[in-house]
Amino acid sequence: MDTPQKTTSNRLRDAGYQTNAMKLKGIYRFFSWCAGARLFLLEKCPTDYNKFFGIGILVAFTGIMASISGTFAILSIFELNAISLTMGAFWGVFVFFLDWYILASLKKNKNNIGMEALSALPRLAISVLLAVVIAVPLELRLFEQEILQQLDVLKTHKSSNYQEMVHDGYGQIEKLQKETKP
Repeated sequence: MDTPQKTTSNRLRDAGYQTNAMKLKGIYRFFSWCAGARLFLLEKCPTDYNKFFGIGILVAFTGIMASISGTFAILSIFELNAISLTMGAFWGVFVFFLDWYILASLKKNKNNIGMEALSALPRLAISVLLAVVIAVPLELRLFEQEILQQLDVLKTHKSSNYQEMVHDGYGQIEKLQKETKP
């Protein structure tokens, strides 16, 4: 007979079945760690695996996107592949651990929701900053051709404006020269 403490996964395991959480335990553990979960506590709450698994995937992919973005940004400055890849990897690891630290340091406060929201503000601010820092180099790289075309249009427009100003200036010079000749 099942005791109230026996979970569904325990009953399935006892019957010879394996749940997805058991099959992917290593993957679940890694991504749950990425989410800042305390694994020794999480093992006692297998129903929370999926929540932490999803958050961990987002944190890991934030680090990966930061690596790609950092590589593109540094590549556009130095144009050296080895330096760009190394610095991009360091940037991605930095972003990953910054995100991980913020998640791991958040504490649940059931008594004071305002305090909980206040403690999440730094994470929100850093998330917005990271979104901008990650997105801008990728946008510049993705729209590089359109940006260059627009720059050419602007150069042509400025050049024609300068030529017009010079032409007007010469017209005024000739007019003044005619007026000053006796």
